[in-house]
Amino acid sequence: MRALFLNQFYAPDIAATAQVLSALCEDLAARGHDVAVLCSSARYRTPHHGFVQSADEAAVSQAEHGQDRDAVTEQRAGVQVHRVALPSPTAATARWACSNTGKLALRLLQEARFSVGAYLRLRHLVAAQRPDVLVAMSTPPTLLLLALSVGRGSRLPVVYWVQDVYPDLLWASGLLQRKKPLHRLICAGLAWGARRLYQRPDAAIALDEAMRDRLRAAGFPAERLHVIDHAARSASLRPVPVAENRVRRLLSLTPADFVVCYAGNLGRGHDFATVAAALPLLADEPALARVHMVFIGEGEGRGALLRAVPASLRSRVHALPPQEAALHRDVLSVGDIALVTLGTDFAGLMTPSKIYPLLAAARPILYVGPATGRLADLCAGWPHGQAVGERVENGDAHGFVAALRRLYDDVQRREAMAAQARRLAEERFDQHLATSRHEALLQRVITEHRATVAASFSSPTPWPRRT
Repeated sequence: MRALFLNQFYAPDIAATAQVLSALCEDLAARGHDVAVLCSSARYRTPHHGFVQSADEAAVSQAEHGQDRDAVTEQRAGVQVHRVALPSPTAATARWACSNTGKLALRLLQEARFSVGAYLRLRHLVAAQRPDVLVAMSTPPTLLLLALSVGRGSRLPVVYWVQDVYPDLLWASGLLQRKKPLHRLICAGLAWGARRLYQRPDAAIALDEAMRDRLRAAGFPAERLHVIDHAARSASLRPVPVAENRVRRLLSLTPADFVVCYAGNLGRGHDFATVAAALPLLADEPALARVHMVFIGEGEGRGALLRAVPASLRSRVHALPPQEAALHRDVLSVGDIALVTLGTDFAGLMTPSKIYPLLAAARPILYVGPATGRLADLCAGWPHGQAVGERVENGDAHGFVAALRRLYDDVQRREAMAAQARRLAEERFDQHLATSRHEALLQRVITEHRATVAASFSSPTPWPRRT
């Protein structure tokens, strides 16, 4: 099988979509498939070693930003990676991107530039080395249109691997507001366009049943929808003992400290308002005086969250930038429990990919978010009746502290949750299982598409009648 994947980011970038895509592509390449990726040369965010940018990343950043490069092709772990060069950021754009509005505008500009470059590069790649299937991810959402435009003209099957559901995500994130007539008009047009586009791919991959239902409601044919969860390499993600954890050591946390850790993007799709509202309550809870909160990552919600920390709690709330890959196991194991959040309206629109490595690291989970979606299922005991954590309703600050208190007090229950998390990581959400599901689906799509094309060529076309 020769597969070509499209996504804005790819390893070594730390974007979640880059990480899940590289894991799948490397596995497929190891199984003997010819795998290529079309992505951007830009980085989503820069990782650090502790608080300081690592030497390797600094060198990469300098090389990338020092000059505008032509399209680059490289080989990574058996995968051919084609990077579309984007203009280097300037001092002016850096100043412009200081505000949230500027950051959003700059992001949209970069996505537009990447989409144009990706379209031109995709046409060249398909003509030079025709793949058997095109797989478009949803970052940015224009990639589906590009894949269909090139794929249909070349009689190639197209699979849509959905990470975020558009345009619904624009409402949920507040980028478009229902009270504004122009925004309603824009979203109606986007929804109409999406419904038409959704009729054309040969298959779509959703990350859970809630996302599958959202796509079906948006017009994607039910018979072409498939659910394949993200995954993690459980064999390499075993937990790091507290005494050996380098991140805990960096933050001067002792084995006696009880740590709640959030690691990942602190963006629009996550609920930090509930966490911020719970912090003063946590400060007033004497029984939880040994509890520390650790936040590792960047995003629009980070500043407001840290500003909400009461003075009496500042010695117990710690923040780090995104950490480099060498510290990945330490980051996963920082917390005695892991914090994961999802905004009220985001169920089915996105699924936090961080939950699968956390399961592999045997972390009980404190989840703030809606009652539907994979993480809500896991906290409710799916699939074997044993929960991996506790769920708190969005906005329930008192419920957050109460759930934290229950997890803090009941060591035996935490250990049972940790064991169940690890069991699920090995038996249901291991990367080799996810790769097998993707591999089987792609091969089936290729086979069915070839049969359809062959049938269209073999069917005799009647001569037009004379009049």
